[in-house]
Amino acid sequence: MATSERMGGQIDTSASLRYRKGIRLLADIQTLKRKSKPVNRRSSAPMSNLPFSVFAKLCDMLKELYGLSSVADFRATGGGFTTENFLCSDGTNTYFLKRYHTPDMSRLHDIMAAYACFSRGGIPIITPIRNAQGDDCFFLDESWWSVFPFVAGIKKRGEELTERDVQKLGGLLAAIHRVGMDCPPADIQPIALWNKNVFLSEKHALEYAYTHLASKQDVDEMAFENVQIQDRFLRDHHDYLSDISLINHSLIHGDFTHNNVFFKPDGEILATFDLDKTCLAPRGYEVARSVFITCFDHAWDASSFRLAHAFLRAYLAAYPMNFAEFHDGLHAYVSHFMHMTWLEKKILVDRSKQHAALMRSSTVRVKHLSEEFLTLAERLYPFDDATQSVSRPSGT
Repeated sequence: MATSERMGGQIDTSASLRYRKGIRLLADIQTLKRKSKPVNRRSSAPMSNLPFSVFAKLCDMLKELYGLSSVADFRATGGGFTTENFLCSDGTNTYFLKRYHTPDMSRLHDIMAAYACFSRGGIPIITPIRNAQGDDCFFLDESWWSVFPFVAGIKKRGEELTERDVQKLGGLLAAIHRVGMDCPPADIQPIALWNKNVFLSEKHALEYAYTHLASKQDVDEMAFENVQIQDRFLRDHHDYLSDISLINHSLIHGDFTHNNVFFKPDGEILATFDLDKTCLAPRGYEVARSVFITCFDHAWDASSFRLAHAFLRAYLAAYPMNFAEFHDGLHAYVSHFMHMTWLEKKILVDRSKQHAALMRSSTVRVKHLSEEFLTLAERLYPFDDATQSVSRPSGT
C-alpha cells in the first residue's frame, strides 16, 4: 500500500517563485565562526548521532541564516546514501536538512545549478531554501548542508506501480531531459563511467574481505556471488567507453526513479527531488537506468516488461529517441552497472545492515542483466520490430 510521506523541499516551478522567508541579513560572515551560545539540552537531538557541540552550532546557524527562533524537535530520518538526512521543527514549521557526504564545493555547485536549471524550466521539483546570504547551502563541521521546507506526498513501492504511474514517470523524465538539453550550465561535470582496473582491484579486496568474515549471512553470499558474476560478464564483454557512441549532451536528474518522486492522491505527480547525482550525461543512459530500477527491482517477469514498455512509450511520445541511441544508452548503463562494487563493499567491508534490502534487489538485476544483456534493447524498445527503421520514432 502506498504510504504518505514528507520530505523537505519546496515545489518551485519558476525562478521567481523561490522560497523566501522574512529573515534578517547577517551583519558579518565572521559571526558564523563565533563561539556557540548555550543551547537547552532538551533540544540536543536525542534521535540523531550529532555531537551536542555540532548541534549547538547548527541551531545558531539555522537561527542566523533561516530565521528559526528555536529548534523544538530534531531527529535523523532514514534514506540517503549520499547524504545524512534530518527532520527539524521550530514548533510551527517543519524542515528537512541534508548533510552532504562530499566536502567538494564544486560538486555542490553542480547540484545547486541543476536545481535552478530544472526549476526555471518548469519541472515540479523540490528545491532548497535560499538563506540570508543568498545561498542554497552552508558549511558546518567539515560538511555542506541544505535546508528544505516540508512537502507531503505519496511515495509508492515498486510493486505498487501501475502502468498509469510509470507513464507519468516516463513523461516527467522526458520533460527533465528536454529542459536539461536546453539549459545545461557550461561548467557542470560530466558523468564518470566505468574503469576496469578499479573494478579488478576492488574485486580482489572484496574477495579477501569475504574469506575473512567470522560468520557469513545470506546477504554476504549474495554480495560475493554478485562480484563473481560481474567478473565473468566483464571477461566476456570487453567494453570500453570508446566502443559506444555517446555524447554527454544533457543535464540529467542522475537518480530518477519512483523512489525519488511524490505522487498526489489523484495519481498525478506532485514533484521529484534529490539531485545528488546530477551531471552531464547521455540521456539514453538515464532512460535505461530509470527503467531498470523502477520497473525491474521488485521483480523480473512479464509484468515488469509491461511496465517498462509503458514507461518508454510515454517517454518517446514526449521526447523521441531512435533505437540506436536507446541501444547505446542501455549498453552504457549495463556496462557501468557491472563495474560497480560500492554496494558489495557496504555489505562485506562496512557490514551495513541498512543496505541489505538494496543488495537483494541488486542481485536480481545482476543475474538478469548478465544473462539477457544481448537481447534486452530489442525486448524493451516498445515497438514490434526494433530492427526496422519504420517502427522507430524519429531521432532527436
